[in-house]
Amino acid sequence: GCNCCVACSRQLGDICDRNNQCDQVKGYFCSFILDGGARGVCRSNKSRGCKVGSAWYEDGMHFNLNCSRVCSCQDGHYVCSSLCPSEDILPSSQHCPHPQLVPVTNRCCREWICYHGDQGESRRGEGPQPTNCSLESTTSSSSSSSTTTTTMRTTMEWTGCSLTCGVGWSERKVFIGGKTCQQYVIEKRLCLIRPCDLNDKHLEGKECKNTWRQDSPIRYKHNNCISVKDFKPKYCSTCKKHRCCLPDQTKTLTVDFNCNLNNNDNNNNNNNYYNNYNNNNNNNNNNNNNNSTTTTINMLIMWVKSCKCKEAFCAKS
Repeated sequence: GCNCCVACSRQLGDICDRNNQCDQVKGYFCSFILDGGARGVCRSNKSRGCKVGSAWYEDGMHFNLNCSRVCSCQDGHYVCSSLCPSEDILPSSQHCPHPQLVPVTNRCCREWICYHGDQGESRRGEGPQPTNCSLESTTSSSSSSSTTTTTMRTTMEWTGCSLTCGVGWSERKVFIGGKTCQQYVIEKRLCLIRPCDLNDKHLEGKECKNTWRQDSPIRYKHNNCISVKDFKPKYCSTCKKHRCCLPDQTKTLTVDFNCNLNNNDNNNNNNNYYNNYNNNNNNNNNNNNNNSTTTTINMLIMWVKSCKCKEAFCAKS
């Protein structure tokens, strides 16, 4: 034989490079627009652009249909993916009998809310249904009347992190409403108590503290999104033998994330909503993406301020 390796040709819209070439029989070629020209996208010599509303996009272009959806033009047709994966996860019917997606002030992604009447949970089609409920805290008054209408907003405590090592999630309920309307929205935040490969050997011969800070900076990662800035988070130690060290005091940060729109695995991890963290050194290449293939969103992060050790083993995650 010719000692050549047989490989399937890349099709229209696929990622290509010098080794993985596009299907020339169909007239496709590799447009090297990614990673500084190292990779590209298969396009057609006779490709058609996409007209979306009053805008025109060339074949292979990425664009934002709105703040929650990113799209790609492929030979006259465009396909979109969501930047708000939580919208696709329906809340449990046991705890949320009447889930509805509603917009939230100053946020792009909609949030699930659960309606409750004055008599508690009501089945679909039964009992009082809330009307004109707002997720925005407001106070209104009339000049002709001394009465004041106020929308109540009550925030619950954050739950513990879902994982005792690695990146998990924490959530809380925010209740909105008064006597005529009671509803809540679930807020989520990333949490990292400690890395799963944490090694405390560097503490040998020294005082073992409950809380210690990361030496080298890291960047948080969620699906195809990586935090814009570096962080040196505090961790809860594992060197306290026969004890379980968990966060005692925390705060919540709003962190910007850069999301790679060329990766088609945006929704593969909905069941495990938060992925593992990556070191900053492993993510330098992510900053080389073309601006048309990345977008920036913000997410909430649990920031550990101090930890407390108890006379008990940590439950396995």
